[in-house]
Parts: sequence; C-alpha cells; structure tokens
Amino acid sequence: MRLGCLVCTLCVVLAAAGGGCASTPASAPPIAGRRPSDEARAAAAGAINDSCPITTDSIDPAKTASWRGVTIGFCCDSCVREFREADEKTRDEILAKARAGK
Repeated sequence: MRLGCLVCTLCVVLAAAGGGCASTPASAPPIAGRRPSDEARAAAAGAINDSCPITTDSIDPAKTASWRGVTIGFCCDSCVREFREADEKTRDEILAKARAGK
C-alpha cells in the first residue's frame, strides 16, 4: 500500500513538473487562459510539424532547423543539437518523422 502511494505521489510530481525535455524553457504566459495550439506554434515557427520529431513534445517556435529546404520545429535546444550533429541518413529519418507527425 505504501509503495502504491509513493508511486502515485511521484506521478503527480512528474506531471506537475511538465515532463519532456530537460532543457525545454517555460512557455509563454497563456492567452485568455489557454495555451496556443500545437498548430499555432508550428505556424509561428514556419515549421512543417506540430510536435518534435525526436521527443513528440510540442515544438517551441524558436527552436528550428532547416534541412532539404524544409523548416523543422523542435521542442528544445538539445533536440536541435541532436539533429544538427546527426549524419545525413538520420536527418532524413527525422525529416520523415516531422512530415508524418504533423
């Protein structure tokens, strides 16, 4: 029973912390009590995707990279760095995930 309570408490704490990438910055204050939609963030970034092709978290409009003439949105600097350091084959795979994950 105690283990179950501990697990539940841990889940609540992690959910409150937001999960996702460790380097994801705090989002902008909500507008009229609502956060911008994933689609709005993608449009603001000029990105083809709504969610990060590496973590599947919502993208940050300031975190983008271009590949093969396409702008790809990412959730954090770590994901952008991972993409930029990847070989050509891996970049193409990430681009395919970004296109599919729209």
